Order: sequence, then structure tokens, then C-alpha cells
Amino acid sequence: MSSDTRLKNAQKEITKLHKGFCWATQVKERAVETAKTKVIRQKSVHHLSHKGVFTQDTHNLVHFLSQSGCSANHINNIINAVLKTAGITMVGSISCTSVSRIIREGYFAAQIQLGHEMKKAETMTFSADGTGHRSINYNSRHAHMLVEDYESLDSRKIHATQFLGIKPSRDGSSKEAIADWQTTITEILDLYNRSPFGKRSGGSLIGLVDILIKLTGMNTDHCAKEKKDAYEMEELKKWAVNQHLGEEAMLEKSLQEIYRLQMDAQRKMTQAAGGQQKWEALPEAIKSEKRAKMVENVVQELGKGVFKLLDPNEKCLLRLFIWAGCGCHKDLNTVQGGYIAMEKWWKEHHVEGPVLLANQNNDMVLEERNQAIAHGDEVTPAQEQALN
Repeated sequence: MSSDTRLKNAQKEITKLHKGFCWATQVKERAVETAKTKVIRQKSVHHLSHKGVFTQDTHNLVHFLSQSGCSANHINNIINAVLKTAGITMVGSISCTSVSRIIREGYFAAQIQLGHEMKKAETMTFSADGTGHRSINYNSRHAHMLVEDYESLDSRKIHATQFLGIKPSRDGSSKEAIADWQTTITEILDLYNRSPFGKRSGGSLIGLVDILIKLTGMNTDHCAKEKKDAYEMEELKKWAVNQHLGEEAMLEKSLQEIYRLQMDAQRKMTQAAGGQQKWEALPEAIKSEKRAKMVENVVQELGKGVFKLLDPNEKCLLRLFIWAGCGCHKDLNTVQGGYIAMEKWWKEHHVEGPVLLANQNNDMVLEERNQAIAHGDEVTPAQEQALN
């Protein structure tokens, strides 16, 4: 083959490669442009639901707007207006009924999460406070514990304060407050134990006794009723510890030993009722209640016996319960003490203190009081009350 022929073939090959390169570049540019157009088109449209089910992003957005104070009647319009401002078209709509259901689902999810965190926590403390409105008592409750940091990749834990809700109570007594605590915790644990998540988590079911054993303290204010609440909660924890130790001791006993304990307790129960004839004459409902109390007493006595044999350090850990009072009253005392000291300094140094600024009604009464003092007249109780 001559050199001219080889040169022509090489030029043809170069031309062919150049055309192929240009074609590949154009294909790549068109593919990139198509992908960009597709992404822009997808981002310019927001679907509230997928296959007829509202997405998790929609759920989170509804929760956020609801927590921010938005009415359920306006959430759909707010989402639409915000997306429209950003140049995004909203596909679908969300009704007030759907909003209320999403909020309710979020509540149940939060309760299940709280039950899971209570189960995993080693210790926890409670806090509570109450108030009244139109003769109705309301109590706010919180639980404080170490929980998993959901935003961290490692398994570290952080302190968290979990809200247990604001609920009304029948009265302001400590007995009712403790009963409300038990009801609140039992409802949370029951929902967690029955949930699919709780069943997948494995392990035994968690109950009120397990939570009370983990309870190491309570924070309230300094009023006598709240102090009594903390005392009653500490006594309830002692009962839970004895119940737990007694149940474990019962599992280790043979059937013959359990039978002897039951028969001895039943004999004492019959004697306390006044004999076998009087026991037989009792209604079945009362009998069932007394039998349940009898079994509880047997377990409690076993638990107390086991507790006495424990190491002092174990006893201290199981009975640890610290009450902490609110410091608000102490702060107020500090302010009052500071005011008294300043008032004394003003008098000692002949410095005019703060000027009394009464409201419009009391100002007229105080003016009358000043005139009465100037004329030597007696100050009336109404004028003295206005001054105070």
C-alpha cells in the first residue's frame, strides 16, 4: 500500500473518530439536559400523597404547623400558599378530618415512643404541678430520663424531658393525684405493649411496677399537698420494690411451698372475716377482692423478707428517692429581702425611695388620704387598703 493511500485512510479514521466524539458529546449533553429538566419538573411539583396515602413529609409538615398554632381549617391553604410562593405546584389537598387524624396518629406514635424510652431507661424522675380553672383541677406531668439521641449515628444518650399531658382530676387530694399518675403511666405502657413496635422489640411486657422501681425522685413545689404527693409516690415505690422481689422469690419456690403459703394466708383471711360461716355469707365480689388482696399481701411479705437480706448498697439503690422543691419561693424571698435592705438604706441616708404609682381609682383615694392626714383627720380603712 502506498503512502498516499495510508494517509487517506488515516484521515478518514480521524474524521470518523471526530464525528463519533461530537455525536457522543451531543448525546451526553442532551441526556444531562433531559435529567435537569426532569429534576426541575419533579421539584416544581409537590405530591401530598403517594398511592392514596399521605406521605411522611406531609405528616411532619402537618405536625409542625399544628404545633406552631395553625388551625386545622387553614393548614391546606397555608401549604398551598407557601408552595405557590416558591414556584411549586401542590398536587392533592388535605381536609380538616385528615389533619385531625394525622395529629391523633402522631399522639399515638409519641406515646409508643415514650413507652419504649421508659422501658430502655435505667432510671427516671417525675415532676408535676397543678392549677384550678372554674372549679376544675388540672395537673401537668413530665418524666425526665436519659434517651437515645436519634440524630446521632453513635449510641450515645442525652437528657430528655418528656411531656405526659395535662389532665383534669376529680379533686386536689394526694390520693387522687397518685391514682392519676398510675392511670397515666399504665395507659402509656399498655399502648406500647399492644403496638406492633412493642411486640417487635422483644423482651417481656413492661408494667407499672417496672417503672416505679426505676423512679428515683420527684420535683414539685413547696406546698403541703405536693410534698404529700412526693411522699405517697415514695411509698408506692417501696410497694413496687417489695412486689418485684416477692414475685421473683415466688418463682423460685416449689408448688408445695406456694400451697402452704396460700393455705396459711387463706386461714388468716377467714379468721379476719369472723369465721368460715361469715366468710361464706360474703358476696362473691367482696370475696374476689379479698382473695386478690390476700395474694398481694403474700407477695409483699416475701418481698420484704428478701429485701432484709440484701446488701446495704443494693437496699440504698432500690429505695433511692429524692424530692426536690421548686426554687421560685426562695427567689421571691431574696427579692423581698433585697427590697427591705434598700428601703432601710434610703431611710438611713435620707434618700427619697421609689414613688408610689397607684392606678386611677386608688390615686383619688390616696389623695383623699393625704388631705385627711394634712388636716389631722382619721384615715379610713378604704384609704389604708388603697395605700397597701
